[in-house]
Amino acid sequence: NGARVLRGEDVLGDAHEPVLLPFGKAPMELTVTAPGYEPLSLSVVPDHELESDVKLKRRAGRPKSVGTIPSDLESPF
Repeated sequence: NGARVLRGEDVLGDAHEPVLLPFGKAPMELTVTAPGYEPLSLSVVPDHELESDVKLKRRAGRPKSVGTIPSDLESPF
């Protein structure tokens, strides 16, 4: 699906595979991204093995043109 896990600008891995983080007690900020979806930020403390399921929100689609006139209704003048 193209989802990736990032720490800052560094790609840590694909979201469908385990991502290994260095052990520590300090919170670590991660971002999950995927084409067509809003990025999701997570704060994790890598002091034990953790599994997390995340749901990404679809990006809003492009607005459709408003105010265009179909060619069969255009003014002949």
